[in-house]
Amino acid sequence: MFRKGIAVLPIIIALFVVSLIATIGVSFLYQKERAVNVKLQEQIVALENLQRSTASKLDESKKSATELTLKLQDAKSRIDDLSAQLETVKSEHAVTTNQLDQFKADISKQKSLREDLESRLNQVQDEGKQIKEQIKIMEQQKAALEEKIKNLESGASGVELGKVVVNPDAFVADRNVAAATSQTGDKQISRVLSNEARIRLVLWR
Repeated sequence: MFRKGIAVLPIIIALFVVSLIATIGVSFLYQKERAVNVKLQEQIVALENLQRSTASKLDESKKSATELTLKLQDAKSRIDDLSAQLETVKSEHAVTTNQLDQFKADISKQKSLREDLESRLNQVQDEGKQIKEQIKIMEQQKAALEEKIKNLESGASGVELGKVVVNPDAFVADRNVAAATSQTGDKQISRVLSNEARIRLVLWR
């Protein structure tokens, strides 16, 4: 009986050792699995935090994109307004340029007209001077003729009619010529003065 107990003892020890080893193995595996689970839980928490952070950044990005879109639309609207204003300014500039060119052409035309009028005025003044000289000469001739007529009339009383031949028609013709010449000169002077006055009035305007 004692021998049987001694024989069973190694088996019991072996079973105890095996059981201890199994318990230690199970405990080790449990600790290892627990450590893995803890690590996985930490990774899950980190991933959740990262996901929330990424989602927050995504929301901020969407918000920034919306703001940038609004700013872009506003910038496009301003560009369109500025482009329209630029076209208006270009159109007004073209109109102003055309008006300026027209004003320059009108000024040049007025200058040319004034120069022409001044030339005509000088010409008329020269003609007036010439006419005045001619009138002066004709007045001198008229005075000389009248003096001759007076001398002839005063000398006719002391001369016999048979010895002096006087042609009354000639005297009348000479006096008519002198009168006509004087009237023509007066008309030419009036015409010259009238033209000169009109030209001065145009230049004054």
